[in-house]
Amino acid sequence: MVHKFFFATYKAGLIGLICSLVSMKALYAQTDGQGVDKYPVEKFYLDTKGPSTFRVFLSKFKLSLFSGYGSTFYKHKLDGFNLLDSNDNLYLFTGDTAGGTIATAHDNWFNDISTQEGVAVNDGIVYSSDSATLGFTSRGASVPLGAMLNYEHKYFRLGLGYTFEYHSVADFSPISFPAGGIRKFTPDFKRGFHKRFYGTVGVPVYRYWDYLLIIDAKIGSWNPGKKFNKGIMKRGVYFNFGATWEREFSEIFRAYVRPSFDIKNYTIAADGISIKHSTPALLVDVGITIGLHPLRRCPVKTCRTQINHVHGGQEYRNRQHPVYKHQNPHYGQNYPVPMQKKRERRKGKKRY
Repeated sequence: MVHKFFFATYKAGLIGLICSLVSMKALYAQTDGQGVDKYPVEKFYLDTKGPSTFRVFLSKFKLSLFSGYGSTFYKHKLDGFNLLDSNDNLYLFTGDTAGGTIATAHDNWFNDISTQEGVAVNDGIVYSSDSATLGFTSRGASVPLGAMLNYEHKYFRLGLGYTFEYHSVADFSPISFPAGGIRKFTPDFKRGFHKRFYGTVGVPVYRYWDYLLIIDAKIGSWNPGKKFNKGIMKRGVYFNFGATWEREFSEIFRAYVRPSFDIKNYTIAADGISIKHSTPALLVDVGITIGLHPLRRCPVKTCRTQINHVHGGQEYRNRQHPVYKHQNPHYGQNYPVPMQKKRERRKGKKRY
């Protein structure tokens, strides 16, 4: 048994030595005797050109288009004022009602203060902010249409955005209800259009397969439209904080949903009075994001390659997949179910 073991070991070693000598001879035959390769790889393969630096830079910018729904919570307090609830309207004033009239009264203080002289009290009821909390609240609904252009880095996002928003507002209800109650305050318009221009900043915080969570913010200005007298209106800075849940369909196409919270306010000041309005809002945006691929589309119309490939030393992406499919997919990534099986399913057939 021992001699058989040594014989097998000797035989295996001899075969290995012969193979090594043969391979060394073949390797020597491919050189010029001085170790220089006679057949360099460069003779068989061209240098591959990837995407241009400028196109790679442009691919970092993504365009987002979105719409959605928002609910605005209007609120303002009338501290330091008196309120006349007359038969036909509500009036603010700061003086007394000597002689049964108000020297100077104001109405429509939501968007454009109107002033009237010598308003008769008659059978109206006067409320004072000294004895009751005067103020009103209302709800507004909005449908935005917007666009954003973002520069995307691995660790952050920066961009600019613009939103055009259809907005409606309901009647204002009083905050408190003294004896007899206070009628609702009706603004002189029901609907209008708002505009927003803002900068954006975001940070990706969590990824799960093709899903990405981004915490972001918008900071900028807003224009309430022609229904507001902007000559007597002072607007604060517009802040919006939200979380974007993004679904990646391909390298250049994504869809997302973004719940967010608005913080903004404005002050109406005219004829010696000033009223601050708080207008926070809850919004939900739904949109798509599209960008430029770093590689150009394959120019060969008959090419059926489905991944990144080379023609004439230039690298291209495929021309088979639409933008909402992966442009350089793994095996079966875009079409996990074979087309033949899909057709059989539609016909109600089974392969087995």
